[in-house]
Amino acid sequence: MGFSKEHREEIKKFIIDTIDMRENPYKKVLEKYPVSRQTVSKYIKGLLEENIIEKSEKITYNIKIKE
Repeated sequence: MGFSKEHREEIKKFIIDTIDMRENPYKKVLEKYPVSRQTVSKYIKGLLEENIIEKSEKITYNIKIKE
């Protein structure tokens, strides 16, 4: 059973906020939500594909600013 759309959006927003604070999104999400690392990876991959975030280093992400 998956999460509701609202719960998924809440987690994605938390990931974006965590990245904005320059913190490790994997660690912070796993501390706050009962999800697997695989789920966090899936959400981050989705945010990358939507061009909301970008990967700048091996484990560092940045928020993309839309012009």
